[in-house]
Amino acid sequence: MSKYITFAIAAGLNRGTIFLLLPILGFLVASSNLGKISIFIISSQILIPFLTFNISSLISREIYEKYKTTVAFVSAANFSLTAILLISVLIFILTQEDSILIVSLAAAEGMFLVNSTYIRFTKVPNAYLICTLCKFVILFIALGFSSFVEAIDINNVHIIIFCMIASNLCVATYSIRFSAVLKNRIFFVFKKYLLCNKPLIFFALALIPHILAQLAASGVDRYIIRYYLNNEILGVYVFAYSLAALFMLVNSSLALGFSQSCVKNFEAFTQKSFFLKFFFVVTFLWLGLVIFLHFIFPFEFTKYQKPEVLSNVRWVLLGLYNLSFYYYFSSVLFYTRDVKYLSIATILVAIMNVGLAALLVPYAGIIGASIATFIAYSFYFILVAVRCQIHIRNYAIYPIGFSFAALGVICLL
Repeated sequence: MSKYITFAIAAGLNRGTIFLLLPILGFLVASSNLGKISIFIISSQILIPFLTFNISSLISREIYEKYKTTVAFVSAANFSLTAILLISVLIFILTQEDSILIVSLAAAEGMFLVNSTYIRFTKVPNAYLICTLCKFVILFIALGFSSFVEAIDINNVHIIIFCMIASNLCVATYSIRFSAVLKNRIFFVFKKYLLCNKPLIFFALALIPHILAQLAASGVDRYIIRYYLNNEILGVYVFAYSLAALFMLVNSSLALGFSQSCVKNFEAFTQKSFFLKFFFVVTFLWLGLVIFLHFIFPFEFTKYQKPEVLSNVRWVLLGLYNLSFYYYFSSVLFYTRDVKYLSIATILVAIMNVGLAALLVPYAGIIGASIATFIAYSFYFILVAVRCQIHIRNYAIYPIGFSFAALGVICLL
């Protein structure tokens, strides 16, 4: 149990670096700049699977069965990502092009993803926790330093992105070690491991559409808002979404722990008593965040109007509540190896979210994007739940009933 708790805390810190960053920046930077920062983050996340060849998925699947081969892939990834990072930073210094800085951020984030995944599967849980904690601490120390030094303009988007790049270099020791291994034996490693294991590369690449669909479902609405509206209004949406996304600290822990718990003890995991405990805990935490955001969060110190932000927060937060139960039912499908259905469901939800946002934003503004997020995540949860065995599927009635009650309150407000 302590192992799962440690992984859950580490996952929360890893995801929380972004989820806590944007609300904090709401106190420091202009609304338009917050929108730009969001575009930087989403764009870099889309690039990561391509720059890393999705090696993180390969690590999680093959590290135990093909250790040396996996290490060779990690070495190759680190070598290429280090080169991309150094070259792109140099080009950005010379050109000041935003697109180049996005590549730099993607390379740094990719380096952290590859090495932290390797650490997670090969070291003790505390090593993974320390790794994510270092990234978290370095980022906020860098932001704190930048905000207090008069010579540095914290409202400059480029400064914030460089702080994010620096925070990912906490895995530099691993990166340099792996890169050095490959440099000294580059032709031997390439011939013995990489060329002889092409199916592993195709396995990793085949998962990219699924990853991109997840990113599309959670991020493409930013591009739609900026296209139809502007960066300032996008900043309001990003701030509202980031406050609701604090609940993703809970969901990240569920995503990491559920798949392992389900495989370890499927019978206990699918008991009604277990689901009800999970349902009450998640509902309690969700209500706690709702109360905090409505009555405690200091909106008066931000650059945003409380009613406008909360009207978006409610819709997104209810969608994320339903997403919690997606993680439960998707773990059941993962256990039964119904991964093809999961991939199809993810792609359908991504298309739905993008389509609804494109239809609603021009007429309803950012509230349209929030409603699209709620509908898409709710459909995601139901789409996966109905695929499970009937006695497990029936558990969905509890979160669905609560969601309808909460939806009625939102409509009244």
